[in-house]
Amino acid sequence: MTHSCESSVVECLPEAGEVWSKPVELGEWWDRGPVPFHAVLVSNPDANPAFRQRLADAGLQVDELLA
Repeated sequence: MTHSCESSVVECLPEAGEVWSKPVELGEWWDRGPVPFHAVLVSNPDANPAFRQRLADAGLQVDELLA
């Protein structure tokens, strides 16, 4: 499997989630089942609209958590 991610971490997250969501079944000791992949990103509230747009442009679901 080749990985095409050559940009920012934000742009790589969808591919990382796709890779981890599939089991590895090669008959080796490192075999594993599918693993949920989650990322928690924090931004300055003043930068929030631009940050949220960048995540959306990368195809990521954005849930807003408020403290």
